[in-house]
Amino acid sequence: MKTRTLLRCVLAALVAVALATPA
Repeated sequence: MKTRTLLRCVLAALVAVALATPA
């Protein structure tokens, strides 16, 4: 398991939540 891959998955999740959250 690569650390970079995990970081990208976490960042993608955070971005998804940010986009899903109404500004």
